[in-house]
Amino acid sequence: MNHYIFIPFFLIGCISSVRSQNGFDEVYYNPELHQSSKAISIVQRDDGYGLIGTALWFPASMNVDAQGAQIDYQNFMEPLDTYIALNDPVARCAGSVYIPFSRHDSLFLTKFDPYGNREWTLLQTTGDNVHAHKAQCIHNDQLMLIGGRDGHFMVLGASLDGALLWEQDHLGYVSGRDIVVEHSPGDGIFVCGEMDASTSSFIARLRSDGSLVWAGGFGGASSEVVGIDLHDDMIVVAGGTFPAGQSLPRESIVWRFDTAGIFLGGHVGYSAVHPSMSAFRDVTLDESGNILACGIRPKFHPGDQGMLGYIAKFDGEGNVIWERGFQHFHDTVAEFQPELRNIQVAADGGILVCGHERRSNDGLTGYNGFSSEHAWFMKLDSLGCLVPNCDYLSSVSIQEFDPTVHLEVHPNPASEVVHVNWRGGRSRFSDDASMTILTMTGQEMYRSFFDGSSAVDVAVWPAGTYYLHITDGDCWIGGEKLVVIK
Repeated sequence: MNHYIFIPFFLIGCISSVRSQNGFDEVYYNPELHQSSKAISIVQRDDGYGLIGTALWFPASMNVDAQGAQIDYQNFMEPLDTYIALNDPVARCAGSVYIPFSRHDSLFLTKFDPYGNREWTLLQTTGDNVHAHKAQCIHNDQLMLIGGRDGHFMVLGASLDGALLWEQDHLGYVSGRDIVVEHSPGDGIFVCGEMDASTSSFIARLRSDGSLVWAGGFGGASSEVVGIDLHDDMIVVAGGTFPAGQSLPRESIVWRFDTAGIFLGGHVGYSAVHPSMSAFRDVTLDESGNILACGIRPKFHPGDQGMLGYIAKFDGEGNVIWERGFQHFHDTVAEFQPELRNIQVAADGGILVCGHERRSNDGLTGYNGFSSEHAWFMKLDSLGCLVPNCDYLSSVSIQEFDPTVHLEVHPNPASEVVHVNWRGGRSRFSDDASMTILTMTGQEMYRSFFDGSSAVDVAVWPAGTYYLHITDGDCWIGGEKLVVIK
């Protein structure tokens, strides 16, 4: 099952910034979405971020600053018959960015600087349905590209100046999907991918020339894996499983292996019980060996229509630590299907995630037909919160953002009475809408029904930083940092 995109992209402007109590730089989201756009890869820089995706049907790169505000974007190739893998195909190597793409049964590699300026595009190889799902830097002096050709798993080696060094095709395996490199102690190269036409999966260890050390199938005849990562002696792969006779994954899955390929266990991140997609699209491990995976899933409560961009955190044994769902506010939310494509741990310990949402023509049943796509990019704190301390709000399962909303909190800093006013967005609130104010350690200082405006007397509160949250039912819909002074 090959997944490509006919790639566009335009990305968004920051509307809110708050400082996390954990010492992270800024927590923000960018919800000013644009038509015909997609974000699939994040490139971290000291002064901000590069985003790879599409703009107005042209493959493009986007630069945003350290607070998430758009700086510029530029197209980097003609869109005609150009395809690129959906799930973070980018190699980040020796200060440069490398992206593989295919066109007319030819595979190309493009090199960019960290700001999205193209340096060269070179032909790598040809073949029937040739494609690369991922490029990866191998020991900082070589690139490895994995994908498929003529129905077989293909591995290519290239120098950092784009010269083809070697090619390997492996029969019995359809296509490689993701790759991770063990930098010590064994310098292992591990890949995951599709094993045969029935969409069973494989995991393999490669030598630096692309030959196989070992390979093995798993997941039965109904699995798809798209992401792999490594921590110490544990390999984690993520994807989804398919019920018999179904074309879309219903369960988001993480599997764990040791570096000899021995299966350690698996965990169902979510099992959909109604006909809509649920799958992880990327996975990464933090410094402690905890697993972070992102993708798409239905709403948390059975019977609720609509889809969520989905992030889950697991411990090293596969136990759920927390789950977060994200959606954009729309009047007809059932028509919108958000999907998160790339997840990374930021240098300051926060979480970076990008993706897109698709608006279907006929609601959830229209997965293969969409009227528009919109890109989005978020930086969260280490607990997956747009505003810190969302984990203390036990009733909240979804974080919702709306670019038309302006939450007025004034004065801020405050010493007596704080006025909170909701401007724009939804015109009414349910009976479950409330405003909660928490200390940095999660102590609840205030909770009350919220109908769009409120006044809170903080005169007797200790000086310090607090976090204000607006919720409506199971949705977090807005928040801000509040500073109390004396």
